[in-house]
Parts: sequence; C-alpha cells; structure tokens
Amino acid sequence: MKLSNVGDAPWAWETTEDETGEIETYTIPDLLLENPSCCLMIVKIDIEGSEVALFRSNISWIEDAPLIIFEAHDWLFHWRGTSHAILSALTIAPRDYLQHGENTFSFSHSLLHS
Repeated sequence: MKLSNVGDAPWAWETTEDETGEIETYTIPDLLLENPSCCLMIVKIDIEGSEVALFRSNISWIEDAPLIIFEAHDWLFHWRGTSHAILSALTIAPRDYLQHGENTFSFSHSLLHS
C-alpha cells in the first residue's frame, strides 16, 4: 500500500494499492492465524479509502466480530463505493448500526444477544 496526502491537508490522507508502496498489509485472518489464542472483540476500520480492498475477500472474520467500527469515506473519495463495500459485507447477518460523528458502530445480533 501507499499512503499519500495529495491535498496537503491534515484530513486528506489516502491509501492506495501499489506494489511498490512502502506499507505492508495484513488481512484480519492473517493476524488471527499469527495469534491463535486471540479472538475478535472490537475491530476499528479507518483505512482512508481502501475499504473496497479490505472487504472484497477474506471477510469470514466478520461473523466473529461483536463490534465493528468504521469510517466510510464516500464523502472524500466520490464514486469509489466505500460504503457499499462495507455494508455489502456487514449486512449478510443481522447487525444494528449507530452513528456517532464520522464513526459507524456495527453490533452483531448473534454475538451480543443477551
């Protein structure tokens, strides 16, 4: 991945897929394999426009995450479909959504059922 700030504003950072990029990436399944005794509790996603890349494959971990917090960047990256990528993956199973500022909190019905 590559991290750049084309607009030179503090909020204008963007990640893009780039084979010559300096940022190494890991999938959530990769991280869980490296730490087999761990389990997901909260997953916070703020990846500055790379939501489509994250949610295009390896999304089975979603069913094990009681709370996923994400920032959708449609407002910043028009017509990239960041919200669509996130919500298409998250809406496979019932979840509740609460918005606070730029964060959306997605709570799993099955994992948080009392």
